[in-house]
Amino acid sequence: MILNARPQVGKKGFIQIWVGIFYVDNSERAEGPTLAFKLNEQPTVPENGELHPIRDSKTRGDHQPLNYQGVFQFKQLATPDPVRLHITANNKGIELIVPPFPTKVPAKLEGTFNLLLSSCYFQPEDKGLLGYIVKDLRIKPDMTVLAGDQVYLDLPLFEDLPEDAEGLAQAFGTKYERNWISDELNIPGLQKVLKMAPTVCIPDDHELFNNAPVGQAQLPGTHLPAARARWIKAATGLYEDYQQGGPPGSAGTSYRVDIEPMYMLFLDTRMARSSDFDSPTGLMSASTVKQLEEWEQALMSAKANHQSCVGVLSGGQALFVDTPNALDERVADAEYSNFKQFRIIQDTLDRLATLRIPVVYLTGDVHWSRVAQATHRASGLKLLTEVICSPSCLMRTPWVDRSKELINSVKNWLGPDDAWPRHSPPEPAHGWFGANSEFSPVPGPPLNKGDYVAMLQFCTTGQVVEMTITFFSINAQRRATQVGPFALLSY
Repeated sequence: MILNARPQVGKKGFIQIWVGIFYVDNSERAEGPTLAFKLNEQPTVPENGELHPIRDSKTRGDHQPLNYQGVFQFKQLATPDPVRLHITANNKGIELIVPPFPTKVPAKLEGTFNLLLSSCYFQPEDKGLLGYIVKDLRIKPDMTVLAGDQVYLDLPLFEDLPEDAEGLAQAFGTKYERNWISDELNIPGLQKVLKMAPTVCIPDDHELFNNAPVGQAQLPGTHLPAARARWIKAATGLYEDYQQGGPPGSAGTSYRVDIEPMYMLFLDTRMARSSDFDSPTGLMSASTVKQLEEWEQALMSAKANHQSCVGVLSGGQALFVDTPNALDERVADAEYSNFKQFRIIQDTLDRLATLRIPVVYLTGDVHWSRVAQATHRASGLKLLTEVICSPSCLMRTPWVDRSKELINSVKNWLGPDDAWPRHSPPEPAHGWFGANSEFSPVPGPPLNKGDYVAMLQFCTTGQVVEMTITFFSINAQRRATQVGPFALLSY
């Protein structure tokens, strides 16, 4: 049996833990193992939480589920020090050291609130560097945001995936195991990243398949409606079980957390998405729209009360990118701007900027990293900042990548070669953004191509929130590129 746990971002005043139990043997009870907890060596009972079978269709000899997960919440102890949470399942025990989660951004002379941003992780290409580099960062995160494509269920291409629902769930479940419990399996994976700090996960298309839910020519399992439905059902269940945790039903909902004076909302713009781009509900669920409205109202209320406020919004795709044409939006990949419902997000950002409330947008997806600020036309102020960090470990494209590597090997004979031959350089932000072109993105500092994670550091100076971003390269040289500081002022 393997016992695994990681901290999640939870409600204010609570410690929230995702617990996974894998490879339960036939000697366990039919309903699964019994859990016991200690906080700082004192036995404790969680405020809520229970185990649920992981929906990977894997069973033990008595046909009971092989793997389980659950989310458990504990009241935060009245101490500024990290707490030791010991978790036991039968004869197996593990321990987590959980620092108190910040409630406010510290003043500049007192420290920083540190947010680790990562996305687009393709486990078969990881040589073991991601986990070790993140673990050894000189800046330790208070919170981690995994902004989509934590798994690639549709890669490698031409994989012989089962056609039945049970076999599909088992195959997808194995991919999740390789990422989530990689240390116990002695392979590279996401486990070290997941354990670093309380984490929020949001989905993008590879949590399902490329450009989901639009069927893809290169993926036979998505050609027919019934086959797509089986794929999406299996992938959605595992997204809920691993990335969100707890009882079924979390897909399509978003997550809100406030670190005074920052109001942060993490959007699910994928799991409730429709293939009808003109649908008024094609991009987000009704619950996510409601959460977006509540986030906006919280910022507006703070502004009305003359309080400093900064919005942080995160989604699975970028804002400052071109709109694909009618062919590409189905054959290649659709962007937010292809969807009629995206107008809701655009109008929200415009209203906030009209009130001179700054917003930072965090994302991944595009396989290059960039920071770009946009000037709001009505105010003339830079009120929207987009931070892209992608990938942390680049997926492999058959034939294309091999040809790039062969060309690079020839360059190596003739002179300096390319350290990242398979990666694309960052694209410049240009043109206008918004339903009525309310924002003009301006060029940011140049970044090199490659695999990265980004650390965003926030501190306050009077009424100003200051943001500095450091991009850490995932390679043996471990070079770092700092961008900023940016002054985020609610004018």
